[in-house]
Amino acid sequence: MRKAIAAGLGRAAHPALALLGVSLIARLLVAAARLSASGGLSAATRQAAAGLWQDLALSLAFALGAGALLAAAPVLGPWARRAARLLVRSTYTVLVLWLALNVAAAAVLGTPLTWPMLAGAGPALADSVIEVLSWARVLSIVAVLGGALILPLWLARRGQATDPAPALGQATPGIPRRALAIIGLAGLLGALLTPPPGGGHRNAVLALLTTAWRVGAAGGSAAGASEGGRIPLPDEGPALDLRGLQGQAKGRNLIWVVLESTGAAYLQPYGAALDAMPRLSQLARQGIVFEQAYTVYPESVKGLYSLFCARETTAYTVAADYAASRRPCTALATRLQSAGYRTALYHSGRFAYLGMRDIVAGRGFDRRLDAGDIGGPYLSSFGVDEASTVDRILSDLDQQPSDQPFFIHYLPIAGHHPYESPGRGPRPFGEDDNFHRYLSDLAMGDASLGRLIDGLDARGLGQNTLWVISGDHGEAFGQHPGNVVHSLFIYEENVHVPLIIVAPGLTDREPMRRAPQIASLIDVAPTALALLGSAAPAGWQGRSLLEPIAGAARFHTDHGSWQTGLRHDRWKYILDRDRGSGRLFDLRADPGELTDVAARFPERAARYRADLEADRRP
Repeated sequence: MRKAIAAGLGRAAHPALALLGVSLIARLLVAAARLSASGGLSAATRQAAAGLWQDLALSLAFALGAGALLAAAPVLGPWARRAARLLVRSTYTVLVLWLALNVAAAAVLGTPLTWPMLAGAGPALADSVIEVLSWARVLSIVAVLGGALILPLWLARRGQATDPAPALGQATPGIPRRALAIIGLAGLLGALLTPPPGGGHRNAVLALLTTAWRVGAAGGSAAGASEGGRIPLPDEGPALDLRGLQGQAKGRNLIWVVLESTGAAYLQPYGAALDAMPRLSQLARQGIVFEQAYTVYPESVKGLYSLFCARETTAYTVAADYAASRRPCTALATRLQSAGYRTALYHSGRFAYLGMRDIVAGRGFDRRLDAGDIGGPYLSSFGVDEASTVDRILSDLDQQPSDQPFFIHYLPIAGHHPYESPGRGPRPFGEDDNFHRYLSDLAMGDASLGRLIDGLDARGLGQNTLWVISGDHGEAFGQHPGNVVHSLFIYEENVHVPLIIVAPGLTDREPMRRAPQIASLIDVAPTALALLGSAAPAGWQGRSLLEPIAGAARFHTDHGSWQTGLRHDRWKYILDRDRGSGRLFDLRADPGELTDVAARFPERAARYRADLEADRRP
């Protein structure tokens, strides 16, 4: 028996070493590609070294599994031996293909693909993939695949000179133990390192498997995030008393526009030097600007649940977990529907995207229309041009009875990567780079927002409408190493969003007011109901922002590494659950989140960490 096991491990040794070599090639290519984005040579080196033990673990697991299979196969006969070798070869091939693909993915995102990323992928993302594809990234994939072909042959020739090209899985003595010992020692030392923030240090195969396991463990739960174990936070910081507006918008129409990928910092009412959305800026001057509003989760689709139901999302869940049958709630549209409102959801994208259909169904909308229902002269894989969506909204309003209030939830797509919003419109910031293309996209969306405002005014509806304008999440352009698009981190550029409430005749009695209280997007629905004179349903976690309470906001992401965060007064705390480390930022002194002050304020950091660890357990 011992001889059979030893023989099996011998047969598995070379493909396992080849797999280790391929993993190392992939790791070096990613480190080289991310040299500037990861924060320099030292950070890239630390990230690469910190993940080396995972490459070793994968190779060892492959060796043990393949060795056991090859050892047991001869007992069953020649057919089993052939089947075992085929399975070993096939497994090796699948693993190296995944490693090769993730060289390109990690070069762009700073992390290998995870299960939440795959769950958030769809045909519409083809536009984004093509936009970031380059010859260098294609060649890096080819280099990994070339190594996967050459390494088994090279190892075989070193181990068995009489048979220069034995089949993968055939016994080949002569393992280069000295090289393996050096790599093993480096892996052991790397395991002692704390990697930089993000998931770039992880082996692509293990990243997929571990996050898939977490999704499986968390998925399907009907319970949302629990607050039972939280340590109450003191109410610290300024707040504007807006209780005088309670119920003042009773009977008004409600339009809630959720701006796609729109970070607060890029808008003029929040201090941006360039005014990408002048019609929004004009509207904001008539209303209340909530200065510190935060998304719950920096991704559009699952984030919708938090808007509809005023409840937080849970880490390592997928869109289907938020279907009304799995996570029932009295949604905002349902509450307004029962109060006699006509309710409609208009989305310039497609409900099929990332499983959105699961979330929007059964949430109280009389009508749900996406790009396929709306149509229009300009289409992309993401959806339809915003002007066509606005025209459909106005056309439908013309067909409805004028004496019945309505609630319209409008979800545009302008601003989404790759920043090529369909249609004709102003692109005043040019196309020179992603950031200016993004600003031009916001300008196109703003033109359609203006079209909607003017359309309501022309129909005599504007003065009797309560406007809520929010973002769904932010957008990153390298403000922090490796931070691009929106889902990978929870820095301010990812989670700080606009929130503007306008009620003509009510909020414009004074010049634009700024509300400094901390707001979460789960607070929007309760605030809208408070303005309309209605109480929030049982089960909502959000609160009315009309109350002069400083508040706090919590958020998380699981696309790269699992991170949870908290904003409270001037403080921002980010806990990286995968690394086991937390960072505290003083946003008043350090709005760019560059200096960790946890060591200077250990009690505050510990309090925030305890709050986050008591919640969002997948």
